[in-house]
Amino acid sequence: MLLKPSCRRFLKTPFGRLYSPKIALRLAFRSSFVAAVGDATSLMLVKAGCPARVSIVDFHEKRTPVALKEKKLLLSSFCNRFYASNPAGSISASAQNAVDKAFAFAAKNPKDNVLVVVKGEEDLVFLPAVLSAPAGAMLFYGQPGKGVVGVRATKASKKKAERLIAKAFE
Repeated sequence: MLLKPSCRRFLKTPFGRLYSPKIALRLAFRSSFVAAVGDATSLMLVKAGCPARVSIVDFHEKRTPVALKEKKLLLSSFCNRFYASNPAGSISASAQNAVDKAFAFAAKNPKDNVLVVVKGEEDLVFLPAVLSAPAGAMLFYGQPGKGVVGVRATKASKKKAERLIAKAFE
């Protein structure tokens, strides 16, 4: 699915609530299931000692490769990995499949965490993550220069993600 150029503006608005990193970390520590999309957000959680059960990364921040030590930290902090290819401005079947498998694996293996490594761009993969996340999960992604967006996986957030996918992608 490709993002319609006319719909890019919909995705600039936070999907959930915007938090400071400090508040986002507090919420993460209180949540029983945490997911993260993006390298900076995933690293923030790992460095705080609260790695997400599912993290989705592409080893880039603002289109710049992350430092090798950051990449190694992410790779060493997750027991299991799934891989996907996802071109910029899209949500590929490969990415959707990897996200579905990662959340299913994490749900069946509560002591394990999963890293989804995306070749391409992971930003828009947040939407299928909302759909795949178990009810009550807390999902986070970064809003560059503004903070961390947090979304609780509920019937309402899943319906919102479905509507946005139907409206903004072709």
